Amino acid sequence: MLTPANANIRVTRQWLANKLDDEELMLEVEGVVSIYDDQTLAASGYWAKEDYELLHQSIVDGFSDGQALMFRSVSSKAMDFIQSLKNQRPSSALGQKCGMDDPHQLAVDLKGNVMTCQNTGAKGKHKIGHVSAMKDVRLTTATHWSHRESCRHCPVLQLCKGSCMFLNDDLFAQSCENEYHYNMAILAGVLQSVTGLCLKSVTGDIRRPKLKRVIRVAAV
Repeated sequence: MLTPANANIRVTRQWLANKLDDEELMLEVEGVVSIYDDQTLAASGYWAKEDYELLHQSIVDGFSDGQALMFRSVSSKAMDFIQSLKNQRPSSALGQKCGMDDPHQLAVDLKGNVMTCQNTGAKGKHKIGHVSAMKDVRLTTATHWSHRESCRHCPVLQLCKGSCMFLNDDLFAQSCENEYHYNMAILAGVLQSVTGLCLKSVTGDIRRPKLKRVIRVAAV
């Protein structure tokens, strides 16, 4: 998981490659950190402007020297985006990142509890029923990307695919901001690789969720 502490993906990969003495080391990363609680929102989930800039430049540079493509998740995102351009994939054909908007997908634990998604446990609001009573199972805590204004006006929707359906309000706003910068960096890396040109800005009717202003205070 990418956080401000390991925002430079090239440095992160090289450190691991050195430790394991393997220059061909392939890595997997789930992506950029999402915020599921207030503790994460106030800590590793919050990125300063310079953190985003470091993440962006390291990913773009990583496309140039191949380091970024040593992360399978980044490579697959890039290929999927290129494929979406080739096939002219409309947003209406785009599923949620987690796949839990697919009616054929179901998250179940070994006790038969049905959960909101594969990343949760069957505790509290994440338990939505049991396989013994499927007719009573209802997922009522999810918001599909198509019902979010920011997603419907997002230039990196094809890469992000809506982030987490479970999040709302401040938790979604900060998670969306993190995903936006992460996927914008991948977009810039792809465009530079394909065209040789550097992405400077994206303009249009881009609508972002409102973020609270965070002021960090250092203890003395």
